[in-house]
Amino acid sequence: MVGAARRRRHGPRRAGARRLRPARGGCARRVRRPRARRGHGPRRGPGGRRRSRRRALRAPHDRVRPAGCAAGRDRDAPRGRRRIVDGPLPALVPLPRRRVRGRLRRRHRRRAPRGEGPRRPARRLRRQPGVRVSPGGPDSGAIPVILDVDTGVDDALALLFAARHPGLDLLAVSCVSGNASLAQVTRNTLAVLHAAGADEVPVAAGAARPLIERPRPAAGAHGSDGLGGIVLPDAPRAADPLGALDLMRRTILASPRPVTLVALGPQTNLALLLRSYPEVAAGVERIVFMGGSASVGNATAVAEFNVWHDPEAAAIVVDSGVPCLMYGLDVYSEPAVPESLADALTGGDDPLGRLVGQLLQHRFTLVDGRPADYTGGLGDAGAVCAIADPDALGTARLPLRVELAGGSRGQTIVDRRTLFGEDVEHGIAESWTPVDVALTVDGPRLARGYLEALGAAVEA
Repeated sequence: MVGAARRRRHGPRRAGARRLRPARGGCARRVRRPRARRGHGPRRGPGGRRRSRRRALRAPHDRVRPAGCAAGRDRDAPRGRRRIVDGPLPALVPLPRRRVRGRLRRRHRRRAPRGEGPRRPARRLRRQPGVRVSPGGPDSGAIPVILDVDTGVDDALALLFAARHPGLDLLAVSCVSGNASLAQVTRNTLAVLHAAGADEVPVAAGAARPLIERPRPAAGAHGSDGLGGIVLPDAPRAADPLGALDLMRRTILASPRPVTLVALGPQTNLALLLRSYPEVAAGVERIVFMGGSASVGNATAVAEFNVWHDPEAAAIVVDSGVPCLMYGLDVYSEPAVPESLADALTGGDDPLGRLVGQLLQHRFTLVDGRPADYTGGLGDAGAVCAIADPDALGTARLPLRVELAGGSRGQTIVDRRTLFGEDVEHGIAESWTPVDVALTVDGPRLARGYLEALGAAVEA
């Protein structure tokens, strides 16, 4: 109705007409905006760029308002409302030209050409509480590693090597129940690192039991305290309150280079980490785990202790998609230190050398209760030595599967066949995961490398 009444009174709306804000006199009409004169108000600015409509409207041109509207505002008219005046449209008279001064400022700063102006500083990693960031950059030769341990005798040897070897950057250590209870493992780990002078390495406690089974400590092999009765002074610090999973996650994400995870005990912590925080897999170079066997076992006739203690966790880690290296019983006993050298270390003046000698002289207990003969084996430490010296290890990429039930529970079945079997021919073969399996090792070479890494403290 309003539109029809307007058309009867004023005729059809003309093209280009627009509403003007109320003038000071309160009069307002729909009027045609005059075309800008030549040279005034172009729609395109310098450089051919299209000018904004807001700026184009502000270009200098003849503005108009209805004739007869007073210069002052009608005090009787309400503020902010149009005043409707009956009668024909008044004649248009030109308003004084208003010149727009100045130019619109650009909202972004001009980028300096290459080689000019100050350069933006390189991004620095944010240091998070309780996380040790590797001081080496992407070009550093040191390999960033995180050790997951159940610190017994051979785990202690591995911690000493990782803390002293210049080619390894020990970022953190997580503890898991295995050779001893979680509380004892954590206490042993802190004490060994303190003896090595590596109190800056974060240590956190992880899983206190396997995913499904109850914990079964290896007291017969490592003693009730996990260190075979070797007494070490307590460390002057406590474990990190973050917990093993959060410590490993934050350390991996904060590292500028992919991290190598080294599991020297049951793989419960690693399985929980990969399931709880799958995003960390992209920051893991590979997983090296001491466990499994391509031949015989030790916990059972076919299963090695670390995998047998939590086979579900080992299966999760192997099937996670992260490249894995199995350092198992096939090479476990090869790296060894001669007994005469261990005796010399034990009788030396250096405290760290005496500790290494005592750990090497630890002997397992036989079935009849007698102590076994001296072996001097590095045990779990051999897996860490192989990371620093990979050429000493002979590996083959073979299909592997972890058994989870029956009398073979905990066995790592390694398919070493060179021809297809009937299970493949008839389509009944189960799923296997390719894993790098250590089959041969230069034991004396790794033993020499171990002693050389501790050469600053061990004179041998």
